[in-house]
Amino acid sequence: MNNFIIALRVLLKNKFYTTINILGLALALTVAIIIYLFVQSDLTYDKMHSKHEQIFRLESEYIINGEEDAYALSSQFMPPKLQEEYPEILNYVRFR
Repeated sequence: MNNFIIALRVLLKNKFYTTINILGLALALTVAIIIYLFVQSDLTYDKMHSKHEQIFRLESEYIINGEEDAYALSSQFMPPKLQEEYPEILNYVRFR
């Protein structure tokens, strides 16, 4: 109890530094939680499907103004053609 009273007095004496430390701690915890949620979401994406190991996403690479980018865009004719050429493709779906 004595240590708590001493800590409280020191915190109230140095209000500016106390505020900076508490805001810094709150910001650090917020960023850590957001990063954790992002990574968790990324690692568990499509895991609800029973055959999630067999789900793939088709991406196309584009070079625009010298910068390379990958987008999940494809022609409507590409999936049937790929299914013809690769017999291991069982099914496909396109969505927006």
